[in-house]
Amino acid sequence: MRPVCQKEATIMLKRVFTVQRLRNAFAVVIISLCGLATSAVQARDIALLVGVSAYPSLPEHRQLRGPMNDVKLMRTALEKLGIKNREVTVLADGTTAAAPPTRAAILAQLDRITAQAGSGDRVLLYFAGHGSRQPAKPEDIGKRSFDGFDAIFLPRDVGRWDGSIRAVQNAIVNHEFRQRIDAIRAKGAFVWAIFDSCHSAYMARGPQEMRVRSVEAAELGIPDPEIAAAQARGVTSRGLNKTAVPLEPDGDNSLAGYAAFFAAQSTETTPEYLLPGDDPKATQHGLFTFHLARAILSAPDASFRRLGDQVLQLYAQNGRTSPTPAFAGPGLDGSWSGAAPGERQWRLARREDGSITMPAGSMHLIGKGSILAILPKAVARDDAALGYVEVVSAQSFTSTVKPVRRAGKPELSGAALHGAVARLVAPAVPLTVRVSKPFLPRNPSTDERRIQRILDAVNVPQVAWTGASDVDVNVRLILEDGRLWFTQTDVPLVKEGPMAAASVAINGDETWVRNEAQVVLNRAVKALNVLRVVGELERGPLDGLALEVRLRRGGAGPGEPVATEGPPLAVRDGDEFDITVRNTGSRHADLTVLYFDSRYNIGAMFPMGGELNRLSPGTGMLRPAPIKIVTASGDGTPGTAGRERLLLIAVEAQPNQPNLDLTFLADPVRRGVRGGERDIAMLFESAGFPLPSVRGAVVPLLERSSVRLIELDVKPGQ
Repeated sequence: MRPVCQKEATIMLKRVFTVQRLRNAFAVVIISLCGLATSAVQARDIALLVGVSAYPSLPEHRQLRGPMNDVKLMRTALEKLGIKNREVTVLADGTTAAAPPTRAAILAQLDRITAQAGSGDRVLLYFAGHGSRQPAKPEDIGKRSFDGFDAIFLPRDVGRWDGSIRAVQNAIVNHEFRQRIDAIRAKGAFVWAIFDSCHSAYMARGPQEMRVRSVEAAELGIPDPEIAAAQARGVTSRGLNKTAVPLEPDGDNSLAGYAAFFAAQSTETTPEYLLPGDDPKATQHGLFTFHLARAILSAPDASFRRLGDQVLQLYAQNGRTSPTPAFAGPGLDGSWSGAAPGERQWRLARREDGSITMPAGSMHLIGKGSILAILPKAVARDDAALGYVEVVSAQSFTSTVKPVRRAGKPELSGAALHGAVARLVAPAVPLTVRVSKPFLPRNPSTDERRIQRILDAVNVPQVAWTGASDVDVNVRLILEDGRLWFTQTDVPLVKEGPMAAASVAINGDETWVRNEAQVVLNRAVKALNVLRVVGELERGPLDGLALEVRLRRGGAGPGEPVATEGPPLAVRDGDEFDITVRNTGSRHADLTVLYFDSRYNIGAMFPMGGELNRLSPGTGMLRPAPIKIVTASGDGTPGTAGRERLLLIAVEAQPNQPNLDLTFLADPVRRGVRGGERDIAMLFESAGFPLPSVRGAVVPLLERSSVRLIELDVKPGQ
């Protein structure tokens, strides 16, 4: 989309956490954050982890490798949540001492938990494996099913369609899960349910290393007439306007709290492959579980909503636009611990060889170059730092650090670091973008050899080239129809109209083609790296800063409020966004609005043409002109559509500081920052226009900022 903006401002959405306090008549207990309890009557944690990798009744290409690894990874994440091993039951194949994940075993464990759960308990349910769907029974249409189908989870002993019972043998249907989850909640226990599986009959084929957690209905023996009849029944019920999220919880307010995480929308598939892609020791994982575990390990006390936001941010930072994880339930504003988010800090240890390590690594979102303050005690303020250490290498769950001089503090000795508290004060952001070269056969054509020479000559230092079969990449190159296409890794290649991918014709002079390819790759590097920095700046909201975004369909009417969290918002040509920003706090703030389109372009929305972008404290307010969705340019050539993003940034400012204006990121080449020597301005410059030798940036936490990224699903046409 090419947004039309006369004037616009932006700021960070103020996140409001609603805390509900309910009194228990038999104990002095506070049940906070939508029913999540900390009870004086010995509340328990109960967890069930289910991972189905092997399916004896399905062909080889439907066997999964990831769920057994996902279960192990989730056990590590559960430890960070404070859940002890004795409180965890595992049903998984390929895992020592775990029972097989059959239908009977899964339902028996859910019934056991229902019998044992009590008021104030916390129950975590995790399911990884294949999903599919089957025709719903006619009597369930409009009650349990709204599209003609039931979502099903496939246990190890799943069979085929049985016409006599009108169901897939041994499949677990969504309402069977729902009934048991509601029964647990009826006992007064909070439930966090996580499903890393697909809920659609659609199957997407990917490279050999990638498998999708979905089985087509036909492969389960469901006859075509049954599928057609279910589709017909579903069409008649679409006016009910029910959510597409599977396993939606019961709306009974008398039940205890509930939060549900789904790897994909009901019409999407979700993959598993080797993760992380740049690690030679990578193992097969579900994409959703891998990033959810990273979110938990980095911030175990975060609210469920914040964990979901972190997963979406990690997808965006890696160039993924699908699948779209979904998050539901009245307990999203609560957290597992019920406590406020704590500091990201760990104890250091000195090894016999003299190296200093800490029990946090890349899975905790700690990267090489990150800076940590050494504190005299765990509750000390940042400015009480005795010294600093820098991460010199980061493995999955551990890192090695070294003492450094910083902020006037000397290097500390290794002996002084042993057992010390290290708090993250400046996270490192990797600026390397993984790009897969196009597939070329053993006997390439003239055009294919030509493009190989051109790409070998491309010079974009932050690009790390990978093979065509690699899956965990940020940009994928495809050579078709005389053009080089730059695609996102998870969407089909579209060659015409607003949804078309960025591309370069290859029939011109080789130097020209190389230069054009470098232009597109530089755009991709800049867009992805700015989004990575934005992910680390999520600290908001600034005190007293409030943002209201309203969407006016077709540009008419007063508009509807837009939630700036959650799944992408579907918009079309002619829709308009109105933004109102108010500053009732005691500090100044500088505002910037940027727009990221589906072809890696960054557009400057606000400030423009010398507009002032500083909000004064107390009564400051900005109400910029609307942002209009336009998927065709003025000259009739196609604009853009697809997954696009509206970025709103507010940074705290001192009265005597130059205004911070981040619209320089929309410039095609480096022209110098507009914000003086402020650390955050230099950070964005290093991400948007990195020097050839730069492979990472350190995010300063000295300037407080609030960031909101609004995900859009832009549809062409009215």
